[in-house]
Amino acid sequence: MYGGPPPAGVYDPQMQYQQQPMYDPSMGQPPMMGQQPMYDPSMGQPQMMGQQPMYDPSMGQPQMMGQQPMYDPSMQQQQQQQQQQQQPQMGMYDPQMGQPQAMGNAAPGEDPAEKAAAELQALEEKQAAKEEARKTKEIEHLAHAMRSGGRNQGDNESCANLLCFWGILNGLLWAVPLLGDNWWNKVWTGTSVNKLTMCLGLFNMYVNVECSDAMDERLCHSMQEYSDHDGGHWAIKELRDKMCEGVPDKCHIMQRVVQAAYGPLVMLPAAAAFEVLAILLLYFYWHGKPSGLVRTLSSKCAALAPFAGILGFISWLLWSPYMHELPRIWAEEGGNMEFANSSVFGMKETFTLPMGWCSMMAFLAMISSMLRFFVQFTMPFHIHEPDPHGINNDDQTALLREAEKMIHAKA
Repeated sequence: MYGGPPPAGVYDPQMQYQQQPMYDPSMGQPPMMGQQPMYDPSMGQPQMMGQQPMYDPSMGQPQMMGQQPMYDPSMQQQQQQQQQQQQPQMGMYDPQMGQPQAMGNAAPGEDPAEKAAAELQALEEKQAAKEEARKTKEIEHLAHAMRSGGRNQGDNESCANLLCFWGILNGLLWAVPLLGDNWWNKVWTGTSVNKLTMCLGLFNMYVNVECSDAMDERLCHSMQEYSDHDGGHWAIKELRDKMCEGVPDKCHIMQRVVQAAYGPLVMLPAAAAFEVLAILLLYFYWHGKPSGLVRTLSSKCAALAPFAGILGFISWLLWSPYMHELPRIWAEEGGNMEFANSSVFGMKETFTLPMGWCSMMAFLAMISSMLRFFVQFTMPFHIHEPDPHGINNDDQTALLREAEKMIHAKA
């Protein structure tokens, strides 16, 4: 057709007479047909046909034909950096990726808020189920402990009752020694004195002299005056006044005898009072309100009872003077001091059990009171005693009630 390209395989006469492009002087010499372009010095050394380009040191080591390029570590690092810069980091927002999507995003057409609320509700239900299972297990454990410990609780209450009766006995043991006057005993013998017996109490004293037939009866006569007074019974204060008049230098000895009695007089009743208070608190703890405060007060009172009794008894022993001085004082009052102090004819103490029944009773009270305290201190707590620190008292009480209901239901 006119104006269109000739069909493939058709000869076009115009293609034979195509004109060469116009010559431009600024382009240099025009190349001749079939010739290579002219050499331009600014282009470097001309390359021969079929030859490789010249070696340029700035381009690195030349590569041989048919060989792979040499490994360059710097080129690999540059490529890796370029790849990291081109690829977006994990989690970073890339505008080319469109709008970011949250993990667990709802499906199309579903409200994300409703899905989150449903997941939260399911999690809460699961947690509540776990808590309920734990509470049920704890209630069953408490119920089992209460069933198995029911008999132990009854045994503990019986033991507490025995401790209360034991405490009453200890109170009597602390009080009875104050009613007697046989605290300390001494026996002497000497020339014309067959036996001199002295029994010391807290406020009274008993003196008995048995004289023997001897040529010199001066010692016997010196002691006989104290034995004949009211059948040998003396009030210690009265005896002190008489001895202070006869031998003023020895008055301080009898004064110490009077003062020593005030230790047991004060501390033994205190020990009995602490003992009674301890058993009252113990009975209230096991049969009334099982609180930690009542149990602690009971234990402290039980510990103070033997402490007070021991303190009173030891104070009396330490403050009382030696009794062997009294016969020599009486002999000195009669003018027979040298004769009484003689190693051959003087007064000699004979062996006897010095402790009277009052001292033995006080010593027995000490031992019994200490044993009762240790037994009470090692007793287990009441099963219904609240938490002493006040932590989770309401929860623990509720669990105990549930456990009791479970026991009664199974019974």
